[in-house]
Amino acid sequence: MVAQASERTGKSVASLLQAFGRYWILFTARSTYGDLLDGSDDLESFLFQLNSLHESVATSMPKLIPPSFGVEPSDSGLIVLYVSEREGLEPMVTGLLEGLLETFGLDGHVQRLDDSSYGERRFLIRADEQ
Repeated sequence: MVAQASERTGKSVASLLQAFGRYWILFTARSTYGDLLDGSDDLESFLFQLNSLHESVATSMPKLIPPSFGVEPSDSGLIVLYVSEREGLEPMVTGLLEGLLETFGLDGHVQRLDDSSYGERRFLIRADEQ
């Protein structure tokens, strides 16, 4: 479906996935799944709860194999580690993280880093000082 959307719009698959990730957080998560965001006071605490959140979703979707996440604070910001059996969703993760920045009222950007030596995909979230 994304490949066909790319063909019709002339936009890359990666840019469409990134836009969808951002959209999902900013609109869908604020309405249908908004209560999932309510338990966190800030972006970092939300990110630390991502695995628990996916585990709770998996209880109602038994065939779901959720991704797993790790968070490492660094001098540059937060490094998010992402592991999934599904390939090619890294641009969507970038969009999700961008949407979370905005949801928590932060200006900043998300940068894809080189993968870790363990095969984790890594992203740097750098929130600008306000």
